[in-house]
This record gives sequence, C-alpha cells and structure tokens, in this order.
Amino acid sequence: MDIGIVSMRYAKALIEYAKENTEDVLYKEMKMLSKSLSAVPRLREALANPVLNIREKYSLICTAATGDKNVSREFSRFITLVLKNNREQFLQFICLS
Repeated sequence: MDIGIVSMRYAKALIEYAKENTEDVLYKEMKMLSKSLSAVPRLREALANPVLNIREKYSLICTAATGDKNVSREFSRFITLVLKNNREQFLQFICLS
C-alpha cells in the first residue's frame, strides 16, 4: 500500500476522532512527535527495529511526544492502534498529514 494513502487514512481518522474533544492537545502532541522524529533519526530507526516490542515502541513515542508528561487518552489510543497494525514506519508521515 502507498505511504501517502496509509498516512492520509490514519491522519483523517485521527482528526475525526479529535474533533469530539481534545483537538488542541492532540495537535500539540502530534506536532512535537513530528519534530522529534525529524530531529532524531535514531528514533525512526528504533521504531523500525523488529526486536523492540510494542510496549517499548509505545514508550518511545510517548516520550518523544510529551517528554515526562502524560499523553492524552486520544493520543494513547491512536498510537496503540498504529502499533497494533504495524504502521509505526508511517508515523512521521501521519504526523505531517
């Protein structure tokens, strides 16, 4: 499947989900995650590493998005969905979309 198609589908679903409550908070988290993915190439490499399990990848993503703060419930659920579907390699493109 094309990177653009996958990224847009996930981004659109996230936007629809966020419209209900916390779109501002979610936008900030995704923006910070995008910056982290761009600034730290090793983060992208870690997410692509098949040796890391979902919990470890989830922890890396949450730390990249908010630092020491807790992530929003919506962000957490979205990242869990992305990881369950093995779409973490598209995460930077989803953030940009």
